[in-house]
Amino acid sequence: MQKLNLVHMLDSVAQLDDTLELKENQQLSSVSMGDGLVFAILGHGGYYGRGGPIGVAIADCFGPCGGYSAPSEPVELLVLGGFASGKFEQGHIRVDDVRDPWWGFWGTPPVYAYGTHALLIGQSDIAIIDATKPSAPAVARKVPLIAPAQSVDVREKTALLTLGAQGVQWLSLE
Repeated sequence: MQKLNLVHMLDSVAQLDDTLELKENQQLSSVSMGDGLVFAILGHGGYYGRGGPIGVAIADCFGPCGGYSAPSEPVELLVLGGFASGKFEQGHIRVDDVRDPWWGFWGTPPVYAYGTHALLIGQSDIAIIDATKPSAPAVARKVPLIAPAQSVDVREKTALLTLGAQGVQWLSLE
């Protein structure tokens, strides 16, 4: 079981303010800090499928032609705020991608914070998450990608994504 502790320093001593215990099958897999917020993707352990077998599956092909393939699940994003109050304010949101599964058995997508918002990078879409109210994050919008993103650079109100042979894609975050 993973615990997240909120502590603050008093002179040379740390004082525990709050603790959040994640479920046994949850683990933080990608974390990004915004303005007074932390965005974290919750993974579900195991290789080749969330909650699937631990270890490596041997097969010539995954998916429809054979091998182990778990159904795609929405990505679970944890939003933490409330640091100044000494008590975690938390919100959860599950985000799915209707055109292609989010990362499938390859793992979880990266998250990139900017202010009180975050980008979740899918294989064919980017979800922009609004966490102005940390306890109630929401999908502000989804933007289609012209190719899977290999790298993301967020600056103020724009994001630049490198897309390999397809070039780059610029995205306004407003």
